[in-house]
Amino acid sequence: MIKNILFDLDGTLINCKKLQVSILQQLFDNHQVSKDSIDFTTLIGPPLINTFAKYFGECNCQNVMKEYENIYKKIKIHNVILMPEMKSILQTLKEKGYHLFVTSLQIKDVVIKELKYVGIYDYFDKIFTDNPDLPYKNKTDMINDLIKEQNLEINESIVIGDTKNDLIGGEQNGLKTIAVMWGYGKDCVKNQQYKAENANELIKIIDELNK
Repeated sequence: MIKNILFDLDGTLINCKKLQVSILQQLFDNHQVSKDSIDFTTLIGPPLINTFAKYFGECNCQNVMKEYENIYKKIKIHNVILMPEMKSILQTLKEKGYHLFVTSLQIKDVVIKELKYVGIYDYFDKIFTDNPDLPYKNKTDMINDLIKEQNLEINESIVIGDTKNDLIGGEQNGLKTIAVMWGYGKDCVKNQQYKAENANELIKIIDELNK
C-alpha cells in the first residue's frame, strides 16, 4: 500500500521558469559566459552543481552556487505559478491519509519561499532540498537520504516528477514513479509506464497503485 509520495518541485508542483531563467542568465552575465545557443529551460531541474561546473568550471562552481543562493535571497518572489489543480491534488491526497514530501535540488530558503508564495507549504511532512556547502550531484542520492532519514518503506513510497532526472532518482532507489505531463520534460518522459496528463489522472494512478 502506498503511504508516502515524494514530489519534485519545479515543473511538477510549480512553474518558476521565468524567475529561474532570469537568475541563471544574470549569473552567466556576471561571469561573462556566453549565453548563445543555451536553452535555459533545460538547466531547470538537473543538479545545479553539475550545471555550474560545466559552464563556470569545477574550481568555481561552489562559489557560483553560493552566489546563486544569495541572488535568490535578495529578490522578491515573482513569476512563480502553481501548476493547474495542484492545490486540489494535494488536498485530496492529504485527506486520503498520504504523507507528502518535496524533493528539490533547489536551495532550502528558495524552496520554502516559493511554496509559501503559492500557498502549499503546509501540505508537506518534510521538504528536502539541496545544500550549497555539500550539494547533491543527482536526485538518486537525495531521495536515498530522504528514505533513510524518514525511515520510509520502499514498497510504500512513490516519486512524482516531470523529468527523467526525477524519475531515474526514484527508480534507482526501487520506488515506483509517475511522470506528470504538464512540466518541462514532457517529451523525455512520454514513454513512462505511469504518466498523468491532469489532476484526475494522477489521483487515479495513485489509487490504482494501492489496489
